[in-house]
Amino acid sequence: MILQTYGLLQESAMFYRRATELAPADFRWIYYLALVEADQGQCDQASSNFRRALRIKSDYLAAKLRLANCLLASADWEASRKLYTEILKRDPVNPNA
Repeated sequence: MILQTYGLLQESAMFYRRATELAPADFRWIYYLALVEADQGQCDQASSNFRRALRIKSDYLAAKLRLANCLLASADWEASRKLYTEILKRDPVNPNA
């Protein structure tokens, strides 16, 4: 996480990837990897990892929101619309949805 904080995204991704291999059921490493991939513009890979993370912790709205953003950036309009709608139903005052 320190590497990510200092903008060393490739290095962060490498360590998060290794952490997901060592602890494949640990939400946080998959989620952090997806965040780094999204920040690098790798939305296809990030979307895949956000989905993996949400299979572990399905109620985590921040992951759903980041997934919706990646889907929107990838021009998957319908999937992103469904996620934004779901987020707004659970959190109607969410300014990011």
